[in-house]
Amino acid sequence: MERTITTGTLTPEASEKLIELNTYKDQRKLDKRYVKQLVSRQKKGAFTSARIAVGHILGKVAGYEGNEDFLLDGAHTAHATIESGGEFPCTFEHYFFSEGEDTHLDISRVFTSFNSGKPNSRADIVAIFAAHAGIDLPKQVLSTCGTALAWLESANHSVRGMDKEEVAELVITNRDAVEWVGDLFVSAHRDNRKHLKMAGVVAAMIAHYRVNRSDAELFWTRVRDGVDMEVGSPEYVLRRFLVDRAAGGNNSGPWVKANGDDLHRMMYSKCVHAINAHRERTATRLKYTPSAPIPKLRGFA
Repeated sequence: MERTITTGTLTPEASEKLIELNTYKDQRKLDKRYVKQLVSRQKKGAFTSARIAVGHILGKVAGYEGNEDFLLDGAHTAHATIESGGEFPCTFEHYFFSEGEDTHLDISRVFTSFNSGKPNSRADIVAIFAAHAGIDLPKQVLSTCGTALAWLESANHSVRGMDKEEVAELVITNRDAVEWVGDLFVSAHRDNRKHLKMAGVVAAMIAHYRVNRSDAELFWTRVRDGVDMEVGSPEYVLRRFLVDRAAGGNNSGPWVKANGDDLHRMMYSKCVHAINAHRERTATRLKYTPSAPIPKLRGFA
């Protein structure tokens, strides 16, 4: 990625052309109040200079066909300039992205570096990275997958020390698993997925997917829908626990006060116990001891 900086004048006519480049489907929503504030400053002479950032695709990048030039930052300023009719000295930043394996990540890193008026949350950044990579899933699903992957991949199984962009990059590099999880969520009725929407559970789903996709599909569809399984089977026991947990039950045991990384650890461990019992065709009580090592998946070649 290369950057060049030029100076010039931002006019209403130039602003209209810039807004035409604002084609990114998940572009931050326009804050009309902020536009009005900018218009007021421009008319009072308190707005002395502008900054605009434009991205340029060099080569062919999936998702940008026909949108090789796009606005990275400055939409509010452009809208205000049209409304006020003023002309202002402007710094134009041009970012050139070459065709390559990491192009979508480069675009996302630059896009999230601009101030949107408030700090971008981890969920915001994950959603932005995913949108640029063409992953079309609800923001909540992406955020949960990001947290699950961060916990799963970190050396000490902790989400706290991982940078927001690192989490977003994990979602992109694990795209197949994320889209598989997303499909399980999106294709189900809302009532049949609430009990799965916990990062520790999703971490177990992804770990299972990595070792055997077909087995993971069978197991987690049963846990999701509550069909095609026997009473007392590992899938049945796990589903009953998760549904009860989602409904606010399970008010006894070491998990009552668990939160954050401790909660992820507990949920992941119980899910792995169920998966292992499913593979070994044995019963399970989902026993969990906080001080015990995190269990590993067994029964996969």
